[in-house]
Amino acid sequence: MMMKNQKYLLPLLILLMQAISTLSFVITNAGTSTVTIKLRNYRQLLREDNKWLFSQRLDYGESKHVISNDKESTNTTVLTKNDLRWEEMFAYLIQYTEREGNCHVRTTYKQDGNLGLWLMHQKQKKRNGILQSNREAKLQNLGIVWDSKDEINEKKWKNKFDLLVEYKDRKGHLHVPHNHIVYGMNLGIWLRRQKKLYETDKLLSSRQERLEEIGFEWVIKLVVREEEKEKKWQKMLGLLIQFNDREGHCNVPQKYKEGGVRLGRWMMEQRRIKRIGVLKSSRQEKMEKVGVVWAHIHAQQWEHKFTHLLQFFEREGHCDISRNHKEEGVNLGAWLARQKNKYSKEQLDSSYQQRLEEAGVVWKVVRIWEDYFALFVQFKEREGHCDVPRKYIENGIKLGKWLDAQKVKKRRGKLSSTRIEQLEKVGVVVWSEQDQKWENMFAHLVQFKEREGHCNVPQRRDNDTKKLGVWLIRQRAMKRMGKIDPVRQQRLEDIGIVWVLRLRRKWEDSFAILVGFKEREGHCNVPRMHEENGLNLGQWLIRQKKGNLAGNLDSSQQKVLNKIGIVWEMPGNSWEDLFALLVQFKEREGHCNVPRKHKENGMKLGAWIHNQNTMKKSGKLSSIRLQQLNDIGIIWDRLENKWNDMFAVLVQFKEREGHCNVPVRHKEKGIRLGNWLTKQRTAKRQGKLHSMRQQQLEDIGIVWDILAKS
Repeated sequence: MMMKNQKYLLPLLILLMQAISTLSFVITNAGTSTVTIKLRNYRQLLREDNKWLFSQRLDYGESKHVISNDKESTNTTVLTKNDLRWEEMFAYLIQYTEREGNCHVRTTYKQDGNLGLWLMHQKQKKRNGILQSNREAKLQNLGIVWDSKDEINEKKWKNKFDLLVEYKDRKGHLHVPHNHIVYGMNLGIWLRRQKKLYETDKLLSSRQERLEEIGFEWVIKLVVREEEKEKKWQKMLGLLIQFNDREGHCNVPQKYKEGGVRLGRWMMEQRRIKRIGVLKSSRQEKMEKVGVVWAHIHAQQWEHKFTHLLQFFEREGHCDISRNHKEEGVNLGAWLARQKNKYSKEQLDSSYQQRLEEAGVVWKVVRIWEDYFALFVQFKEREGHCDVPRKYIENGIKLGKWLDAQKVKKRRGKLSSTRIEQLEKVGVVVWSEQDQKWENMFAHLVQFKEREGHCNVPQRRDNDTKKLGVWLIRQRAMKRMGKIDPVRQQRLEDIGIVWVLRLRRKWEDSFAILVGFKEREGHCNVPRMHEENGLNLGQWLIRQKKGNLAGNLDSSQQKVLNKIGIVWEMPGNSWEDLFALLVQFKEREGHCNVPRKHKENGMKLGAWIHNQNTMKKSGKLSSIRLQQLNDIGIIWDRLENKWNDMFAVLVQFKEREGHCNVPVRHKEKGIRLGNWLTKQRTAKRQGKLHSMRQQQLEDIGIVWDILAKS
């Protein structure tokens, strides 16, 4: 019993010693001692599967230290959960060493709390320089050998080699699939890497020998595979011979199966590889001896369709066949289109080309306008009207599409007058239904103009049940979007259409009010916010001046404004006038920090200051004006000015209190000085505080880390 539990004695002793070391003692000058420790959630040692799985959680509360007169405090050692876990694994390692006589734990060793993986992590931390010195010393004393890079690589290789040996013992071969994974390692990719290293003479000879000892072959032998393919091909040839003996030919249908085997698909594949020139000559000879005719099916199909073409020619007198035309279930039009396509690409057999030309095939048909017109006349005589459907085809010619094209050309003014006359004589009166509707509405508009004297049709005016006003609005919208036909636009303008009617009327009404102001006041200097007859006349006049300055004002409007004496440069808007207002503001307020929305005598002084700041940043402010603004005391960077003000308040606090430890919520004359100083410390900690500001704060005695100082 004593020997059985002896292996648990060491972990218990380590645990007991650490529990004792966590007690903190603070001794005062009087010799009294105060011990303060709060120990919560202490877990007893548990036993599971004949192993001790123990964890101890030490959660210290806030320790109340008794500070001695010499202000010395005692440090408290806290034992964390990670420390306990490490000591537990170290105890397992001691047991392994006593049992095995060494510390060489394999990575795949999963007993004793996955000890192999834990030891690998310790070695990685040692290589990365993050293993604690006390832990490193313990492992060193136990006999751990810190592997070099070469030794680590050798161990990794040996681990994967061992996995390969296990794979061979289990499967009986070394043909590892590419993505085969064992214990989280991709054994297939590793084996391919060894092959590549072997091919480039980079594989170590010792490793090559070990792989060859277990029967690994570097060159994959394809002889077996080739023999298997040849046997399969011979089997298919035997099925073809059976088919030929029974049917008398080798024209196997594509989907035919012989004894459940897809003989038709195989035969189609042999024809394909023969056509591209990769079929072996020996196989080709064997198949030809059986009776295979390579071009037999294609030639038979071609002859069949050519016969239908000759029948069509004898009946119709030409070979001008539409693409969708069929003869006795044969799509003759599509077949002829394919022959023409091959001819254009110079892929058509010369014998086929000659026979098609003898049959009357014209490779490229060039039709003239008169041919289409003759078919159109023929349609009119037969049908009695000219309403040819859009997709209608006459003798293989798309007559409906041609007639639509003539109507489009006529509407755009690209159809000659002689052709228009020819079409109208046949009976084309309405070029399109939409055109007819437009012509009807235009005729109503002409009547309205003759009756009313203008074309400003109200939107809801009905004229012979036609909403002329709505139609006219639609024409104006199409003009605005640039979609109106230029011929129609010209016809509308000829009868006096005003395209922007509403804006024109509104501008004329505003101008009439301005004329009334001029007659009453004797000038056109309208105040900025002046309203008259419900119109903000001052703002309207400013918009006209801005439009004139930007070159957007209509020339006719500019002329009439000039006639009544408009002064385009309005007094009070110059840079000097606004600068004078800034001087006035400075004398009254004592500073130049004008709010953004502030107005001085009705002028937007704050917005003007902002514009000067923008021009200064972009380098567009002249040096003379910049000097004037600097002389008056303008502050370009307000954030910088605010920081300087807060720094000045901090200096006053230092002079009064003798230190810079401002409480977080402290206010100095209503200013949150403590909050500001906290932000400076945060910026310093994040590396965002400017070096000059940091130096200023350090010069007056700022302590960045208050906790460390205390």
